[in-house]
Amino acid sequence: MRVLLPYLVVVVCASTLLAQDRPELFGIRVAGGYGYTMHRANFTDNADIFDCGQLSSGSGSNPLFRALVEFAADSGMGLGISVGYAGQSGVLSRENVYPTRDGVTGVEGTLNTDLQVDATLSYLEIQPCLILPLIGSSPHTLGLNLGPLIALPLTTRFVQRESVVSPSNATFVVDGMRVQERTINQGPLTTRSSMVVGASLNLESQLPVSKTIALVPAIGGYYYFGNVVNSASWSVAGIRAELGVRFSIREAAPPPPPVREQPPPPPPPVIAFAPPSIALTEARFNGEVVTGNQLLATTPVVNAVFFDSGSATIPDFYHQSSASTSIPTDPIAAHAYILQHVSTVVRNNPNATIQLEGAGKGTLGSERAEVVKDALTRLGISPQRISVRSSDLPRIASNAEFAGGREENSRVDIVVLNAPLQQWVNAVQFATLRGTVTAQVAKYGGDPRVEEKEPIHVFVDGFGQTSADVNTWPAAVKLPMEKSLTSVTDRVTLPLVAESGSAVARVPVVIDASELPQKSVELATENFEAVLRFDYNSAQLTTDVQQLLTQLVARVPKGSTITVAGSADVLGSAERNKVLENSRAQNTVEFIKKLAGNNITVVTTASDEHFSDVTPQGRFLNRSIRLRVTTK
Repeated sequence: MRVLLPYLVVVVCASTLLAQDRPELFGIRVAGGYGYTMHRANFTDNADIFDCGQLSSGSGSNPLFRALVEFAADSGMGLGISVGYAGQSGVLSRENVYPTRDGVTGVEGTLNTDLQVDATLSYLEIQPCLILPLIGSSPHTLGLNLGPLIALPLTTRFVQRESVVSPSNATFVVDGMRVQERTINQGPLTTRSSMVVGASLNLESQLPVSKTIALVPAIGGYYYFGNVVNSASWSVAGIRAELGVRFSIREAAPPPPPVREQPPPPPPPVIAFAPPSIALTEARFNGEVVTGNQLLATTPVVNAVFFDSGSATIPDFYHQSSASTSIPTDPIAAHAYILQHVSTVVRNNPNATIQLEGAGKGTLGSERAEVVKDALTRLGISPQRISVRSSDLPRIASNAEFAGGREENSRVDIVVLNAPLQQWVNAVQFATLRGTVTAQVAKYGGDPRVEEKEPIHVFVDGFGQTSADVNTWPAAVKLPMEKSLTSVTDRVTLPLVAESGSAVARVPVVIDASELPQKSVELATENFEAVLRFDYNSAQLTTDVQQLLTQLVARVPKGSTITVAGSADVLGSAERNKVLENSRAQNTVEFIKKLAGNNITVVTTASDEHFSDVTPQGRFLNRSIRLRVTTK
């Protein structure tokens, strides 16, 4: 009684809550659950199941789903109809005993087997129902749901199998094989009943979640009066537990009384703010002029023209005009000017000649070499200084198993004889302005609620890397600054800018280099980075690479450190490329030590920079090492 008392209190309160709402038109319930099915049978065989012995009982557990529509009657009861799916599967079994005799010893015995009929049954159930409220009226809070069942078969299949229980070494012989379990028969129940009539009774409760939604737990039992099949006595019954969700469809609420419109409140007074402005004051430069020599490496050159597959037309990417153009320092972008670069080198070296090596199937290689020859001729190179040869593949071919390798093999290699294609290492004089630009910055005016969220961005115009954001003001800003000078007496003007939203302030910072302290360095190497290329799938130092290393060792002061980082492109396996990176770096280290002995320290490091592998020239540049130099 103590256990039931809290539940009854909840039920009574729920009934009161439901009674206070608008009248219900009807309810819709969807539910699902599980049932325990009991099979009652009395047959030894039928049209499908045979040699089974007397089968009398079985059981199983099955899911069920249904949808229910309910209507409240004037008497407080409810009427409804439900349609749903109900599984009635189960296993009927019995133990069979067979006399046996050992064919060798003649000893008699018994064979015990377990025979099972695994029935897979499901029905479409249609149930008119009467809802009798026990507490509350329909829609009830606690009540009975009862009515007849009409079951229409959906699935009626069976599997009849038999397995050995004892003795453990006994077997069946099936198709010449000894097995301890055999399937006697299986398939549909051909004599299934086309309709079965039954009845059910459920105890259910409604637990409101809101005024229109309730949870409905229910438990009850059912019984099928008819047989599963027409050819044997076989009926089912069981108990079920389910949980449903009930939606109450109620009469529309009466319209609310009209709301008397109130006059709108007067608009708030307009507050005028002065337009925002920025004050940028006390701008000055603090620093020095650094002079001396700096070690620089020239831009690496990929001395080839790459063609589209099957084409002998130079791609538009390459510049073929003789107009004077500044060649970019970025190696990928600089490759577009390879024809101009080669023509300049040959014109400046009277004894230089060019050998073009075209690659392509059939006549395609020679056609490509000829169009490159014509382009160089238009750039001012005499045809007599250009020789042409061709082959199906380049002299140093890339792996044609890769799409990138096939793309690289569609090229013309440009070999310049009797002249260096590039001067690898230069030591040039430099003068650099180094220091900081300082200033005081503040913002005035504007709406404070808006302006305090907008920082002040301070920068030196033309130097994107030199900037700072100020979130509170007034404040002092300090911007690091480095600018190349043409002379130590240059007069430089740096445009210092502060902006926030629409407010902008500009102040020129005038610097007279001749008035600043000067610092001289013997050799600056912080901007030196050389990229030395290797052939495809090779770690051997080419003649060009050896010349660069020789020039570098000759210019680097004693006690310096050269850092070597090996690199490889994406073609090939990661393991092979790692070996190439390490071998290229190690061979370079050994060559430098051979030239410099103990005068220079050489170290290796992992490469953390790569060119894009999307283009052939990018992959050519990644087959390389990178060199950096630091001095004491």
